[in-house]
Amino acid sequence: MKSNRETRFATLSTLVVGSAVTAFIALWQVSPQVFSLEAQAEDDAQWQPGLHSVECWFAHPADIEVDCAELRTDPARGEFTLPVVVIRDNAADHKSDPLVYLSGGPGSSSFLENNNVEHWFYWAEIAKLSRDLVLVDQRGTGLSRPQFHCHDYEQFFRNTLRENLSLQQEHQAALQAINTCVEQMQAHGYSLDDYSTTHSALDMDQALRALGYEEWNVMGGSYGTRLALEWLRHNDRDIRAVILDSVYPLDKGSLADWPGLLHNSFSFFWQACENGTLCEEADKNLEEKFWRAMGVLKETPVTLSAPLWEGGWPVKAVINDHRFLGMIYTALYDDTLHPRIIEAIDEVLNGGGRKALQKLAENSVNSELAPEFNALIYLAVDCAESAMVSREEFEQSREQYPQWSAYTEHAWQYDMCEPIARRSDLTKFKQTVSSEVPVLILSGGFDPVTPASWARELADQLPNSQHWHLDRVGHGVVSSSACVHQAFGKFLDEPFEKYSLPCE
Repeated sequence: MKSNRETRFATLSTLVVGSAVTAFIALWQVSPQVFSLEAQAEDDAQWQPGLHSVECWFAHPADIEVDCAELRTDPARGEFTLPVVVIRDNAADHKSDPLVYLSGGPGSSSFLENNNVEHWFYWAEIAKLSRDLVLVDQRGTGLSRPQFHCHDYEQFFRNTLRENLSLQQEHQAALQAINTCVEQMQAHGYSLDDYSTTHSALDMDQALRALGYEEWNVMGGSYGTRLALEWLRHNDRDIRAVILDSVYPLDKGSLADWPGLLHNSFSFFWQACENGTLCEEADKNLEEKFWRAMGVLKETPVTLSAPLWEGGWPVKAVINDHRFLGMIYTALYDDTLHPRIIEAIDEVLNGGGRKALQKLAENSVNSELAPEFNALIYLAVDCAESAMVSREEFEQSREQYPQWSAYTEHAWQYDMCEPIARRSDLTKFKQTVSSEVPVLILSGGFDPVTPASWARELADQLPNSQHWHLDRVGHGVVSSSACVHQAFGKFLDEPFEKYSLPCE
């Protein structure tokens, strides 16, 4: 199942190209319920930390045993109630060590809502885990409470897309909207300090201990890999094995990374088309066609109406050059959309139909407005954990990729992270994790935001790691490759064994 909300640059954040770097990286999501602080106060009247069994809020097949609970976090780290779902395994060769799946974002739910949780039953069946699967919504996401959503951000996005604004104007509007949302969040009594990768790692540890497991395995997708690494740093005694899919290392993700990520992802795409591994016929002119299409849209933007997949009023979108760039960057995450990129370029140049352009616009708009994602939680966590970058450092990075200069020049001045204070222990947080725990690292060649180079670098740092790389896969290897989905269980069974990549 492909994500429809995958990157911090997705849609308008992509459309304003490079306001900040990485994330919005979720592999599976759910439409969240919104709880008020007033409703939470009623629950807190008898609030006690720890794990509390509750009746499951969803139906499940009769032959599958499921336990549901709520984790009430340590009040010293903020009072949150997090839903916990354990899908029990009844295989003849059942293992006692469960697999904990960590969702992406930060800010994505774990797909635990009533009409979506069924996905995990099929997911576990395909993986043939022979062990329990444990799922927990992180703070401020999914069905956790309390949580805050800023509706001003959605309105800003809709209003901005309706106009043919310059890239600088979009940067300015985005930063103003984020400032407003952060102020509202704080005015309602929420502390940004209560949201961090470290808090979530300790929450997960608290949950697994309360469930009574002696040891467990951890699997993270995208931002979930960063959470897994932080958890590993705090407790590698009870973690038996780790799987990192589309790895987001602790020391990556600064604004200075953005120009290189942008350049390398597009260069890989052009090269794949040129050598015939992507396009039906080798096309040595796709990059040149792209820049011509950008020129056409800069002079003559196209207006489309993008329907929302979850219902609601369609979104009017004026597609100019920098928005077209953002749409393509967002589509690079999903290898099923790669043919539409090529078609959309041809549509802009040749006129006529707009089928592919419409598809890319819908993908971008629905990514930005997906109800299952909490953008403020993303900002609160990821921005606080992003290294500060001087203007000189950013300009040095930009200068290496002059062809993209027009689309990166305002990113430092209007950095979306400006309203968020950095962690006081940021230097310590960014330090490399040292552990002997066996780790399987998965990467895709077309991944535009957590590149394979990050995976290779991390694999060199962890002594008991192995790396599976698929050239033609985008972001989220397990969700892109049924073969890998069916194969990673072998690693969990014997994590110190070395396995060859089972597929391409």
